[in-house]
Amino acid sequence: SKSKFTPHGILAYLYSLVLIALVTYLGLFAREIFGPMNLDMFYLLIVIMIAVRWGRGPAIMASVLSVLAFNHELDEWLNPGFY
Repeated sequence: SKSKFTPHGILAYLYSLVLIALVTYLGLFAREIFGPMNLDMFYLLIVIMIAVRWGRGPAIMASVLSVLAFNHELDEWLNPGFY
């Protein structure tokens, strides 16, 4: 069995982080089209793809990051800053 700390294992976590960051960035523009409540399906799709491709560990990390990113994104949409 492969250790999670091999270069391949670390890359899986890094790719997961990059994919969640990409979905979050694209979601900033897509929320005007789809609405903020439908963006969670994009996160779900990415987490499932990560789970199938790289396994449980990167998928758990991606799911936690996607919840945090979606919560922040939703909060920004519902409560815009007053600057």
